Amino acid sequence: MQLLLLLLRNQQDRYWTGRSGTSIKSVCCVCLLNASLVNQEQEEHAIDKKGRVSLNHLLNFSFPERRAPTSTYTPRRSNKQSSSSSPYNKERFVNANFRFLVNPSDDYTFHLADPDSRFDWSAIEQVLISASGEVPSCPICLSPPTAARVTKCGHIFCLPCILHYLELRENPKKQWRKCPICWDPVYERDFKPVQILHTFAVAEREQQRKSTAIIEGDKVDMALVMRTSGSTLALPVSASWPVPDAVVDTYLKPGAPVIPWHFTPNAMQFARFMLAGPEYLLAEYGRDRQGLMDAMTEAEEWNLAEEIPFIERATAQVDEKIAQFKRQNTKQVELAMHTAQMLFDTAAAINTGELAKNKKVETMQQEEIPLSYQQYHSQRAGQDTEASSVSEQQSPDAQINLAKPKMGPTLDYHFYQASDGQHVYLHPLDIRILKHEYGGFERFPDQLQVSVEGVEETTMTEEVRKRFKYLNHLPLSCDVTFLEVDLKKLVSNDTSKAFSNELKMRAKKRQDRIRREEKGRKAIEARQKIEQRSRDEANRRVIQSDPFFFHNPDANQENEAMLARAISESAREQHEQQSQQQGPKTVWGTRAVAAQEEAEAGSSDWADHIVVTTKKKKSKQKHKK
Repeated sequence: MQLLLLLLRNQQDRYWTGRSGTSIKSVCCVCLLNASLVNQEQEEHAIDKKGRVSLNHLLNFSFPERRAPTSTYTPRRSNKQSSSSSPYNKERFVNANFRFLVNPSDDYTFHLADPDSRFDWSAIEQVLISASGEVPSCPICLSPPTAARVTKCGHIFCLPCILHYLELRENPKKQWRKCPICWDPVYERDFKPVQILHTFAVAEREQQRKSTAIIEGDKVDMALVMRTSGSTLALPVSASWPVPDAVVDTYLKPGAPVIPWHFTPNAMQFARFMLAGPEYLLAEYGRDRQGLMDAMTEAEEWNLAEEIPFIERATAQVDEKIAQFKRQNTKQVELAMHTAQMLFDTAAAINTGELAKNKKVETMQQEEIPLSYQQYHSQRAGQDTEASSVSEQQSPDAQINLAKPKMGPTLDYHFYQASDGQHVYLHPLDIRILKHEYGGFERFPDQLQVSVEGVEETTMTEEVRKRFKYLNHLPLSCDVTFLEVDLKKLVSNDTSKAFSNELKMRAKKRQDRIRREEKGRKAIEARQKIEQRSRDEANRRVIQSDPFFFHNPDANQENEAMLARAISESAREQHEQQSQQQGPKTVWGTRAVAAQEEAEAGSSDWADHIVVTTKKKKSKQKHKK
C-alpha cells in the first residue's frame, strides 16, 4: 500500500514539474486513486466530524458496538397518529389519568365543555386515583404512603418522606429539588392530597391470578351512562340522573351548567372533576392527621429520631390546612351546597314519580306547564308537536314524561361503562345489538353483567374521537378498553341471527389480531435471540484477539504432552534427591536438621585431639588447715 502511494506521488511530481510523457487522463486517474486511498485510510482510522483521527487501532483497542434499545412487546395498539405524536407531556398524562376535586369558588364552565382543558394547580384540593391492584407504595420508603401527596409530575409520596427529601437539597436557598423519579422540579407548595379508589367492576374470574387486567372469561359489571352533547359530565342513569331541564331552570341561573359536588351520586367514580365542600376536606385532612399520629408513635417506638422532625412538620401543615378550611365554611358555600343537594333530590323525586314530596316541584304539574315548553321538549325528542300535545293531554301518566323528557340521539349519548368508573366500555357492535333488542336507549337496563370474549385496547386520539363520538368527554392520551362480550343470554334468537354475520366477522378479526400479536411477540423474541448471539460472538472474538485471553484449541495436545514431560522430569529429579539424602524427614519431605547433642554423639572424630580436664575445688576445711 505504501509503495503504491509512493509511485502515485512520484507520478504527480512528474506532472507538476513539467516532464513530458504524462497526459491529463493519467493525472485524473492518479487523483482518483489518491482519493480512494485517502478514503480507505479514513475508513481504517475512524475520523470524527471535527476531523480528528482515532488512534485506538495502535493500542489494539476498540469500544464495543452500541447496543440498540431492545423493544419489548406490549399488547396495546396505538394508531398512526399516536405513534408519531408529540413528545411525552406529563401535564397531559396527569390530566388524562387523574380526576380532581376543586375549589368551589372558581368558574369551571370551560372545563365542563373541553376535556383537554387543564386545571389551575392551585385550585385543586384533592386528586383521585383509581387503583386496580395494590395501593401504590411510596418510592422513598417503599411502604403504603402516609398522608399521601402527589406532585405536578404525577408521582405519589408520603408527606414526611418528600419533606425529608426536599430538606436534603444541596443549596438550602432553593425552594425546589428534582423529583427522585423523573427529575422534574418539585416544590413543597405543589403537593396535593390523594385519595386512592379501588376498582370492583370485575365480579368473577375464571382463575385466581395476580394480574388485575380484564381478560377473556371475566364477568364484568357494566352501568348505563348518559352524557349530554357538549358536556364532559357523564354519569350512570339513576334516580337522580339525568336531571330534567325544568329542575335545572328552577334551581340554577339561566344558562348555568350542572356541576357535580363530592356528594353527587356516582360522581366520585365517574365525574372528571367535582366541587369539594369544606366538610369533606376536613374529614380527609383528619384522616391524614390520624395517619401521621400513627407514624409518630411507630417512629418513637423504633427510636427513629431522624424522621420525627419531618412527621411533626407534616402534622403542622395538616393542622394549618384544617384551620383554613374551617374559615372557608361560609354561608355562601353552604347555600351552594344546599342548592345542589336539593337539585339532585328533586330530580330523584321526579324520576321516581314522587312529585308531592317537594312543594317547589308542584308547580311543574301538567296543567301548569306552558305549551311552548311542551313543544320545545317534543322537538328535542323527535316527535310531532301537535300529535304529542294531543296524546299528552289524553294520557294520565303524561306528567312524569313531561318532567323527564326523552332525549333524542342527536343531543344525548348512551353507552355502557364499567360500574366502578374505569375507562372500560362495551363494544359499539354490542351497543347496536342491544338497541335492536330493546328498541331505544331509554329501555336499556341500568346494570348489566357480561362475560368477556375479547379485549381491545387503544388510546384516545383525535381519530378515535371522530369514530366514537360518545367518548368525546375523555381527554387525549387516556387509555380506553373495549369489551367484546357474549350477549346470547341477554337478547333473543332473532336478534342474534340478525347480527350473526357481523359477530362472525368480529370473531375472525379478534382471532387474526391474536395471531398477529403472537407472531409479533415471537418475531421480537427471535430478533432478541439473534442480537444476543451476535453480542456473544463479538465478545468471543474480542477475547480471542486479546493476548491476555488468547487460547488456541489446536495446541491442547502439544501443551498436554509438554506438561506431562515436565511433571515426569520433576518427579524423577525429586526421587534422585531423596535417594541421595538419608536420614529423618520432615512432614514436608525435606531433610530434618539434627539436634546439637545428636550431632556430637553421632560424629566426634574431628574433636579427638581435644582433652577436657576438670579441676575439683578443695574443701573449705583443708583450706583452713
